[in-house]
Amino acid sequence: MTDLNEEKHKVDIISLPNDMLMKVLTKVHSSSFTDLFKAKLTCSDLCGLAEEDHIFQQVSLEKILLFWSTNAEAMFLRRCKESGNPEAIFREGMRGYFTSKNPKLGLKLLEKASEKGHLEASYIHSVILICYGGQLKH
Repeated sequence: MTDLNEEKHKVDIISLPNDMLMKVLTKVHSSSFTDLFKAKLTCSDLCGLAEEDHIFQQVSLEKILLFWSTNAEAMFLRRCKESGNPEAIFREGMRGYFTSKNPKLGLKLLEKASEKGHLEASYIHSVILICYGGQLKH
């Protein structure tokens, strides 16, 4: 049985410009991160483009558990956070604020996710500021 993950088995059958392929990957990953990984298996061009920060910034994390169980999931979420993915930043902020000894960092991450347009982060960040007498209380 051959291993589809090996680079030598990937064939470039798609003859579209990279910017067009990037748009396709952006649509694919916004619905499911598993679809992104499947797309990476199809050809080397998609595999290479799927490693771009832009992809990790927008990938949907909906089907990934809040608290992951494997190193691969942790590395994937870390890459998403480093690329500026609002959901990944929100999750790290929640974990930081509510479960770690560094709530200031967690609050800062919640604020960052809020600034990136993450609705739940905006709500949680605002409620925390109100509870502690922040400017929003007035």
